[in-house]
Amino acid sequence: MSRRGRPAKLPAKRKGYLRFLRDATPEDRSRSSWHGDKCGVYRVYECAFAGPACTGETVLPTTALTLGQRSCGCLARKRAGERLRRIARRKRPAQAARLRIDMTDNTCGPFAVLRLARPEEIKKQKPNQAYWYVRCGLCAGFFVKSRARLRHKPRCTCQASRIEVAFHKPAKPSAYLEPIRVATVEERAQSGKRCSTAYGAYWLYACKVGGPGCVGNDGVVLLRKAVESGETKSCGCLRRKVASERARGLIANGQLFKKRRTAVIIGEPGSRPVINGQEVRPLSKAQYDVVRAVLAARAIGGLSKDELVRESRRGDAVKTFKSLATKPDWASVMIPAGKKGGRYRIL
Repeated sequence: MSRRGRPAKLPAKRKGYLRFLRDATPEDRSRSSWHGDKCGVYRVYECAFAGPACTGETVLPTTALTLGQRSCGCLARKRAGERLRRIARRKRPAQAARLRIDMTDNTCGPFAVLRLARPEEIKKQKPNQAYWYVRCGLCAGFFVKSRARLRHKPRCTCQASRIEVAFHKPAKPSAYLEPIRVATVEERAQSGKRCSTAYGAYWLYACKVGGPGCVGNDGVVLLRKAVESGETKSCGCLRRKVASERARGLIANGQLFKKRRTAVIIGEPGSRPVINGQEVRPLSKAQYDVVRAVLAARAIGGLSKDELVRESRRGDAVKTFKSLATKPDWASVMIPAGKKGGRYRIL
């Protein structure tokens, strides 16, 4: 009887390669890949296909036969294998023809072909393509490129249009630096610069400051953007020279190397501050609060950005400090934070 109380329809003796044997027991149902009572009545069938992957007996519900299953699964596996073999036979000649063209040790644009790429190195492979492991001669990077990419206008990611425009335009000289040429990968690596930086970003500059420690015409590798913006003014000798002259001036005035004494005396609000023994213009209330906070922290080496705002109780304390440091009277004693995490100090 069926679940609805009607007489169950007798099973067909044969469906395709399946021959009915008996109704399935609970033990037989546990071996079936179908699950659930809504799939119909489960029965045991014998598969007569007798293929290499044929399981012999199989347990299937009536729903599987209605959907068109005619074997235990070996027939579908055989057809899938034949389809893959047909695809392989169709693609193998084209693939072999491409692999017969050995591109090892060839140069394609900025790339030098090293070897055939391994399967694990290929992220997304297209059919009928041979992939090669290459090295860029501009940025020293390693990439996996297809043969089609190497044959037709090969370009590296470091060859962006803005970088090419900047490279083909000659670098501008500054007051103390004269551009020589674009720095090579080896020169950038020896100077500690990142070799993955875009081609044309680093140049070799000759320094015209002179003096001890100056590279002169030997050249130093510098970032072109930093030189043209004025952030970098020399090979480093100018900073040492200015610091040495400032130190000699403070030593001559007796204001350096004293025991925790500063060259700045601000006095009371509204009075004239004294810098290196000379009176200067009075400070505003905001400038006075900022200078007083930095002077109070000279024992701990100055204040960070957040500490300066907190101690001076001024939201624009950093802007006030930098603005005051540009004035001729205060430029020799005020030291802004040069890098991230630096401290604001007053001598």
